[in-house]
Amino acid sequence: MRPEVSVLGPEFLALERVDWHSLQHGPALVYLLAHAQCETFYIDVADSMSAIEKITKRFARDQSQVVPESCVRPALLVWLQAYADVATAQARAKQLRTWPHAWQRRLVETLNPGWIELYAYAYGLPIHMLAVVGEHRARLPYL
Repeated sequence: MRPEVSVLGPEFLALERVDWHSLQHGPALVYLLAHAQCETFYIDVADSMSAIEKITKRFARDQSQVVPESCVRPALLVWLQAYADVATAQARAKQLRTWPHAWQRRLVETLNPGWIELYAYAYGLPIHMLAVVGEHRARLPYL
């Protein structure tokens, strides 16, 4: 999981306070995927972060069947919240889908002001290797 010493700036304190271990296998997670800040987000419910990762891989696979590999735009996990039961999580996801885009953006920025990819962050990927969701497209690190 995350190292004890924070290498992020003070604007990322909300990420440091997240209990990533409990989110790995939560009873219900509401999550938001984005490939650009200015475009529509994908909001849904999953039972674990690994389920969310499977969904992002499926999105990439489905895109690669329609457009050239170089044009595939990854959907990255930029926000999530745990709930004790699925019904409450589904109600929250439904509510978030009705919000204006600007409200959804503000919600992401309360937890993740840098729009970094949270799945990789939660599993301890070094900061310089994290993908970032930009205004018009995601920026992937050069590996």
